[in-house]
Amino acid sequence: MKLISQALAKANPLGDIEGFGGYVPRQTGNTGVGVGETLTKIFSNLFGVLTIAGGLIFVIQFILGAVGWISSSGKPEKVQKAQDKMIHAAIGLIAVVAVYGLTFIVGKVLGVDILNPAAYIENFW
Repeated sequence: MKLISQALAKANPLGDIEGFGGYVPRQTGNTGVGVGETLTKIFSNLFGVLTIAGGLIFVIQFILGAVGWISSSGKPEKVQKAQDKMIHAAIGLIAVVAVYGLTFIVGKVLGVDILNPAAYIENFW
């Protein structure tokens, strides 16, 4: 028992504790992080968050439509409402994927890698 309590009481260094996220401004001195790197992180995170949010909204709406269909008790107007909700969720997901694809195509046509802003921003600054 004494061996276990000694092992559990051993001090383990936790290392440095940083702030939230990758682009939180620090209050002390120059950190060496340029504006280009900060903008790159912001845009990259924004693209990722919006894409994930679109997918999550699709899943939630589709499940709500399915539950509405199951609980409709065979009433045609409730079944139609639930089917519409599921169809609209699928259309929304298709729109998210289409916008992502169009953004890629527009970026290739303009010669700018819009979905990877790091390459453009680093060359700009």
